[in-house]
Amino acid sequence: MPKQNKKIKNRPLNSYNLFFILERELLLQSKGFDTTKGNDPSRRSTSVYFDDYADLASQFPPLPSRYQSVHLSADWYMHGKDKKTRKHSKTHGVISLKDFSRSRAVNWKNVDEDIKEYVTKVARIIKERRDELQYASLLRSHDPIADALVADDIITDNNISETSTDCFDFCQVIAPAPAVPTMPT
Repeated sequence: MPKQNKKIKNRPLNSYNLFFILERELLLQSKGFDTTKGNDPSRRSTSVYFDDYADLASQFPPLPSRYQSVHLSADWYMHGKDKKTRKHSKTHGVISLKDFSRSRAVNWKNVDEDIKEYVTKVARIIKERRDELQYASLLRSHDPIADALVADDIITDNNISETSTDCFDFCQVIAPAPAVPTMPT
């Protein structure tokens, strides 16, 4: 399957991913790189799920003091961004991804409690929204006829009326236990 046709999974960022994003923005902006350059705040996000998660930023707790000066894009916390394959180009050269990842992993182990609490709360809020959206999707796709089928009585071979839950117990397939090899004597 070509990369362009892959469906983007609705898998929210975890607390470490959010911490990594905040630290990257802090590092780049402290070195004088404008990460919001070219990003018009009114421009639509590249996140596939932008409309579903756009209002969450108002529910987030205030940023920890370490990140108060960082300018974040409107969709900094969103997952499922539709990244287009592009020709490689040097971005900023401040630090290699390998070195940055290692230093952030060490910092994550020793992170301040307020920062860890912040990213954990944000990750929880995003995950709860994802769960709400999945539940709503299931309700929309649910077939009302299925409820009627489950509620109906099922007639068995003996002409005895049983509910579908009773019948389920009889219909379960039990795999036979694997044969135990015997040792020749």
